[in-house]
Amino acid sequence: VLAKTDIFADDTLAHRLQSRPGRRWLHVSAIRVSTDDDAAAPICWTDLYIDGDYTALMRRELPGYRHAVAALIEERHGRRVSEIRQTIRAAGLTENVAAALMAAPGDHTLEITRRYVDAAGIAFITTFSLHPSDRFAYEMRLQRRSDSAES
Repeated sequence: VLAKTDIFADDTLAHRLQSRPGRRWLHVSAIRVSTDDDAAAPICWTDLYIDGDYTALMRRELPGYRHAVAALIEERHGRRVSEIRQTIRAAGLTENVAAALMAAPGDHTLEITRRYVDAAGIAFITTFSLHPSDRFAYEMRLQRRSDSAES
């Protein structure tokens, strides 16, 4: 964890978070590093936006908590993730994020956005993770079922 900041979403951030302007969030910036190789470049930069109702909990528990933030919220407050909505898109690195990731400004990245949504359909955690292109691959297998009808 690099920084924790209490914020109120302006119009731009609210749009990005698919939220309403004025909503309170805890913004956490973090770097993910490999536990196997101390010399390896960081894996990704993540900006977490956590519902402001959980600010005290997160300030107390982060960075020592080593599990998913959603699990901590569920464990302590009972708010469950009903759905995770994920989007993967191309992005570029800003100067400060590039420096932290040991990459060059403007380098290509994959930005993975995850919205953690409760049963009422409200996102209470949104994360934006930037993975330099040489440090991430997304792989998927599609298989044809053998019982499918051939025309």
